[in-house]
Amino acid sequence: MRWRPIKFLCLLGGLMATSAGVKAQNDSLFLSLPQLFERGSREHLRLAADRLKEEIAQEKARTARTARLPEMTVGLKGGYLGQPIVWQHGLSDPTRPESPDWQQSYAFDFSQPVYQGGRIRYAIRQADLAQELAVLQTAADQADIKLALLEQYLDLFSLYKQCRVLQRNIEESEQRLRNIRRLCEEGVITNNDVLRSEMQLTDNRLSLSETQNNIRLVSQQLDILLGLDESLLLVPDTTLLSQDCPVATYSEYVDRAYEAEPSMLLLQKQTEMARNQILGIDNVSKGIFPAIGDYFNHNQELLPGPGYQHGFFYSLVEGSQQVGERPTAAFPSSHVGISTILMIMAWRGSKKLFACLIPFYMLLCGATVYIQAHYVIDAIVGFFSAFLLYVVVTWMFKKWFAQPMFK
Repeated sequence: MRWRPIKFLCLLGGLMATSAGVKAQNDSLFLSLPQLFERGSREHLRLAADRLKEEIAQEKARTARTARLPEMTVGLKGGYLGQPIVWQHGLSDPTRPESPDWQQSYAFDFSQPVYQGGRIRYAIRQADLAQELAVLQTAADQADIKLALLEQYLDLFSLYKQCRVLQRNIEESEQRLRNIRRLCEEGVITNNDVLRSEMQLTDNRLSLSETQNNIRLVSQQLDILLGLDESLLLVPDTTLLSQDCPVATYSEYVDRAYEAEPSMLLLQKQTEMARNQILGIDNVSKGIFPAIGDYFNHNQELLPGPGYQHGFFYSLVEGSQQVGERPTAAFPSSHVGISTILMIMAWRGSKKLFACLIPFYMLLCGATVYIQAHYVIDAIVGFFSAFLLYVVVTWMFKKWFAQPMFK
């Protein structure tokens, strides 16, 4: 008798644990297709890795564009020399001449890439294609993940439909069993019919239990992929069959797949990237440089300018080129020539004004080559021709205009 309270408490605890487990398994969440795709794309680890690869490719594209920018290096070196000792007669009579104890050296290097046979342009194109490949790879992986999620979602949908059919069969089997038992009691049918109906009901109940277990397994797999609680029971959208879907022909589906399927686009970009590598880097490594001297004889569009394409000054330069520039080379550079003449006049008029304008003059001469408006030879000839033009125009002015005007 003393064990009965203990047995009662154990039985009560088991019932409470069972009810808690049943309650935890009954927690459900309605999940539609858009929610499935949105959460699956956000939580999947492969897509997270693809997004990191996109950021890396974007940084590489930005780094490749910096090859067009000038490089400036400023250096400073210092050292201690100490007191030198000079022996004039062997090891006797040492003398200590006066010399600075410290040494200093300054260095300022400036380099601007002008022409490298198209290597920079091909490298930038290669980096841009790599960035597009990373985006397409993310789209392809996202499509594969959505397809895998959709397959499990439809399996869950089918299991729920199967569960509903089995429940309906169990209800009908129970009703049939009650009718057969009543007929057996009346002596119309034998007991074998009763046993056959009971076996059919048992099979339906076992099939229902197996289907419910499969629902829990598929739901748990989706919970893991979506980052949800594993004990959460997912409920699919049962209105899928009632939704209207436009039906097209087989050829239309094939055409859409060729135009928008991520794997096809990825293969196209990989082919384009391979062609760019063959035409660019391989030719440069072999010493075959593309000719750009006659570029504008066959092309009517301006070359893209270097620098950050979303910057304010970049937009100003591009806008001015689109309005005032034409896709032809100019020899010599009128910008450099006129600026040089103005600097000569400033030198003769005011040395202070010349000192203030010299930085802007140097930047302007470098910018004509940097923005690809001129070749280097255009700027060099424009610089020297300015002196010749200044001398000739000054002589003409003094001979033909100044004397008759001020007689």
